[in-house]
Amino acid sequence: MPNFAVVNIAGHLGKDPEMGSTAGGTDACKFSVAVSTGFKDNKKTTWYSCVFYGKQSHVIAQHFSKGDSIILSGELEQNDKWLNVKGHTFSFAGSNKEKSEAPSAAPKAEIDDDIPF
Repeated sequence: MPNFAVVNIAGHLGKDPEMGSTAGGTDACKFSVAVSTGFKDNKKTTWYSCVFYGKQSHVIAQHFSKGDSIILSGELEQNDKWLNVKGHTFSFAGSNKEKSEAPSAAPKAEIDDDIPF
């Protein structure tokens, strides 16, 4: 039986995804994901460094930005200092853009108090 570690993460992007490529020329997209647990004084945030390769890297770079929610699945990889997530699948979990692009309330019209009745 093969050994592997698969993780599922649901969180928010900590910054905009960064496109690059491997030494072999494969496209890669790197980004960090914050997962917050608890609340108020007991709130804790854990950061995950994630990378996707190939066509998925382009989709993530094009459609995700800082603050967007993402759900991803991948395997754990360790380099010299960090434990990273090599992504396999991802899902859109909403966007902060929806809130910021909502039409703002119309400005209130000025009322002329000098109108005689």
